[in-house]
Amino acid sequence: MRGAKNAQIWLPSNLQTRNDKTSLPLRSGSIIGILGTGQLGRMLSLAGAQLGFKTHIYGPEENAPASEVSWRTTTADYRDETALTHFAESVDVVTYEFENVPQETANFYLNLYPSAHRFAPWTSLRIA
Repeated sequence: MRGAKNAQIWLPSNLQTRNDKTSLPLRSGSIIGILGTGQLGRMLSLAGAQLGFKTHIYGPEENAPASEVSWRTTTADYRDETALTHFAESVDVVTYEFENVPQETANFYLNLYPSAHRFAPWTSLRIA
């Protein structure tokens, strides 16, 4: 088992990232974008920080649990395409912390990063 100083997240080779769109692995210091601002986002942020990652939280709630411990927070509606674009440009990868992220938001990211659909279970948002 690797220590926190050597922690890396391995991503599929064609997952697009902020810097060169093909960077592997996700290195310590990278920024993980999290859609959702609740307790799971908070836990992801805390765990990521221990591994040397920064988290950027995105959601409509102000003063949310994840915002208290994240590196950065964007407070905006999930359907605000301008805010979503700025968010996507500021992170290396995007994930979500709960199932109620609107399907339109997932579709927006799939249009920005078409290869992402192979790796993120965005279809679960449609079902939820």
